[in-house]
Amino acid sequence: SGMIGTEMVTKAEPDGHTLLGHTSSYPATAAVRAKLPFDPAKSIIPIGMTARAPMLFAIHPSIPAKSAKELIALVKRDPKKYFLNYGSSGTGGNNHFAGALFASAAGIKMQHVPYKGISLAVTAIASGEVEVVIASSSALLPQRDSGRIRILGVTSAEKSPLFPELPTIASQGAPGYEYELWWGTFAPAGMAPDRLKFLYSEIQKIVASADMKKFLDLQGAEAWQLPLAQLPDLLPKEIARYKKAAQLAGIQPQ
Repeated sequence: SGMIGTEMVTKAEPDGHTLLGHTSSYPATAAVRAKLPFDPAKSIIPIGMTARAPMLFAIHPSIPAKSAKELIALVKRDPKKYFLNYGSSGTGGNNHFAGALFASAAGIKMQHVPYKGISLAVTAIASGEVEVVIASSSALLPQRDSGRIRILGVTSAEKSPLFPELPTIASQGAPGYEYELWWGTFAPAGMAPDRLKFLYSEIQKIVASADMKKFLDLQGAEAWQLPLAQLPDLLPKEIARYKKAAQLAGIQPQ
């Protein structure tokens, strides 16, 4: 879950020659690790964000629901008949958090089924082994296009320009529900301010380039250029948010 690479970077010189690519799975994983050999919020620093994207909420077509609102109503009306299993890439990952938080926001119960990777979880929903998977568009859209799954909405707080046809899950009976993926570049803590500003500036140029826009469009993501002044607070806030989410979802530290 990125922890081996992170530990290596925490031991490197903060001279700008050793960088780390990370995603929103990092604070999620850090929040449920009982012990780490480094401070996950302070040992590395973000030096530039790259992109963000909502996840998509998918169900197997055997479930007679055309919206998340209908799905929640089915479960509440007949929880035994419509007891939902949701697949994930593993315990403590983005898909696990997203599913557990949805169940909490919707006021229903779902059973978590961890797999060894999201591709296996997507195969499981396509075959009907599980009823729900919440994952990235790149993981789910091929199965949607083949008619093997049904997409009910996006996990962002507001409608996404990437999927303007899809409503938010929060607006369909799960108030307050929000879960977005993000990507960024990190470095060892202690970097000189002038070096950090230089790297930040170069990353912003790349993120704003036409080539990057073309790449992100293919990946179902949008550029995210967080201001330099906001970067130091990113990891402390994200890890604290995920710890609170883990408690709410009943995910125990491991």
